[in-house]
Amino acid sequence: MNCTATCCKQTYCAAIPGDCIRYFHNDFLELYTCVVVIIGIVVGIPACVRSMEFLLIYKFCKVYNEDENAYTGGTTILEGCYTCLIKNPPASA
Repeated sequence: MNCTATCCKQTYCAAIPGDCIRYFHNDFLELYTCVVVIIGIVVGIPACVRSMEFLLIYKFCKVYNEDENAYTGGTTILEGCYTCLIKNPPASA
């Protein structure tokens, strides 16, 4: 059986070259992409949550109150921005 025009399919020749299976040696690009995506998900989501927690919850300039055994007072970053930008608007010219 001479299948030089197309390829051999075990017991017969393929009708067209498109029926032939061509194996391509792919580099590890797909694997590298998958690893980067997984690392991005595993590292990125907790980092995003922690940064939003820092912006919304963490209070600066807090004072330790011994009577209550807790920190009191202080402002978050967003409260500070609100105080600076909204409550004290710039003077009009």
